[in-house]
Amino acid sequence: MRFLADENFDNDILSGVLRENSGFDVIRVQDTEIYEADDPTVLEWAAKENRILLTRDVNTLIGFAYDRLRAGLPMPGVIEIRQQTPVIQFSRSPTMKQITPHADRLRLARAYMDRHYDAPITLEHISSEVGFSPYHFIRLFRAVYRRTPHQYLIQQRIDKAKDLLRSSDLPINEICYTVGFESVGSFTTLFRRISGLSPSAYRKFSARTSPATFIPLCFRVKQGLD
Repeated sequence: MRFLADENFDNDILSGVLRENSGFDVIRVQDTEIYEADDPTVLEWAAKENRILLTRDVNTLIGFAYDRLRAGLPMPGVIEIRQQTPVIQFSRSPTMKQITPHADRLRLARAYMDRHYDAPITLEHISSEVGFSPYHFIRLFRAVYRRTPHQYLIQQRIDKAKDLLRSSDLPINEICYTVGFESVGSFTTLFRRISGLSPSAYRKFSARTSPATFIPLCFRVKQGLD
């Protein structure tokens, strides 16, 4: 396999990898004509050169990688190296011998939900996009993220709704549809179940206090927030 280390990749790790694997075929973005290029350009160049991208930038690259897959464009792969990974651990890891496609595809699925939480996406749609059966996808996703894909998507939508309730004057029904829910009733029920308050009560409380992670039951009852 051939690799491309992006600008965010730690040179200490790269040096450690080369010490442990002298035949390791890797080049740095800094040593190519795409130095300081944007993420889509880096991915395009890696695909043309048939090189797997090594990165520590998971905030945007995963999303762009998923966009390439959806568009049917070639992409040898992306490997995320966590910040806390010791040099010697990574250089001797089986990751360097083979890619773990399940982990990569699960990250792509999560990134897709992060980017398209407001769209009418279904479990069948997401699982087929990343190449899993729905049952297999649920099992793997829950094992890694400790929640089902549906639970993760609902939480993303509720979090976005909270942001809008705190920062805008949009009607609650409009917020409901903006964050991807199709029914005001189900939105209100799920919002109350997750946050402990109805959307209107949450907005009322947020307007009179600074953001808080917990609202005492006695306060909610006293203020009539339920």
